[in-house]
Amino acid sequence: MAQGPNSHWTAEQAAAFSELMLHDTRQYGIVFYEHDYRISGWSEGAWFLTGWTADEVLGQTTAMLFVPEDRERKLDEHEANTARIVGVAEDERWHMRKDGSRLWSSGVSILLPAPGGAPPRFVKIFRDATHLRSRMKYLENVLQDCSAQQNEKNVFIGTIAHEMRNPLAPLKTGLELMKRLPGGDPRQAQPILIMDRQIGFLERLVEDLVDLTRVQTGKMSIAYECIRLQDCLFEAIDSCRSAAQARNLSLVDVLPPMPIEIEVDSRRLLQVFLNLLNNAIKYTPEGGTVWITATADQTHFVCNFKDTARASARSCCPAFSRYSRRQTIPAPPAARDSGSDSPWSGRSCRCTRGPSRCVAKARAAAASSWCAFRCGGRMGRSRNPCRCRTGALERTPRSAHHPVTAPLLALDVSAANFASTPRV
Repeated sequence: MAQGPNSHWTAEQAAAFSELMLHDTRQYGIVFYEHDYRISGWSEGAWFLTGWTADEVLGQTTAMLFVPEDRERKLDEHEANTARIVGVAEDERWHMRKDGSRLWSSGVSILLPAPGGAPPRFVKIFRDATHLRSRMKYLENVLQDCSAQQNEKNVFIGTIAHEMRNPLAPLKTGLELMKRLPGGDPRQAQPILIMDRQIGFLERLVEDLVDLTRVQTGKMSIAYECIRLQDCLFEAIDSCRSAAQARNLSLVDVLPPMPIEIEVDSRRLLQVFLNLLNNAIKYTPEGGTVWITATADQTHFVCNFKDTARASARSCCPAFSRYSRRQTIPAPPAARDSGSDSPWSGRSCRCTRGPSRCVAKARAAAASSWCAFRCGGRMGRSRNPCRCRTGALERTPRSAHHPVTAPLLALDVSAANFASTPRV
């Protein structure tokens, strides 16, 4: 018996395997048939799976195994022709049993070697995979149900967002009338400014709800504009300053003196900054400090939000999710192994080109949120989340550009990364 260069077996092993597969095994059915599709061999497993005995099938065509709709399409002949031309034909379809029931057959038809000039012969090996087909169909039904529920939820959210615009319109109109009142009290200027900012923030939240439905339908768009990074950070700080003052927190910003020009969707970038600042204010004890720093290099601008929050090591990742968040993340191995009882906490965000991603990072004694955005220009139809430009920085080479696959809209969380220095 011929063997390949990478295979080896003995004649005794081949005989034992042949006896096992043709006589003793019921998990696999083996059918031999000729060039005219007539069955010439029938194994014990084929009888067990289909119910037909050898005497009932010998001389019959393989079409008797196929369901009526497949016979009408002549798929039994197509399977043999594929095996004749290609050498093997995969077979995953419904087959018939003697009692009229069906089984999901998974197997192959293989062209057998024949002496020169002899008509081709085939062997069909199959097994009953009905249980796998049932599971697959169940999962398909679950997926359809989930898709239907998701569509209903999107319609609901879109409807709510549309209805929320109605009460915002008179509020904004009333605020504009208050601004135009002659001889107003100077003490009202600051509250009016806060109301104006918060109404604008509510409008952006409503638009985000609308954008959420657009993402699901593939209609999401990113509105790029050139802004200064410092201006966006100052707006986020001003929006959160009242909340920080209520908790007696100090907001300290350390920003580059040279303006950093970036090309981003400013509304969504501001939302990222607001989320990080609000989290820092919420979890920092009264009297603490929140630091906001920013810098830039040739490919990124980096924003670091650091606070004096302290957390326990009992919670586990993820630190953030779409609709919920945990206040702490697990302690790093070094902190666990040292045996010290010094508290630690960490909140770290790393946003790069394409979908946003947040990586939890442990820090001893102080929590920090580290946000880095990859910079680069546009090329053709490709779009990057942002582009930064300073007097000493160079543009990212055009060959490094990649298209964006998701907007900077929400933070997603991956497993904890306990590296002492964050890397992009």
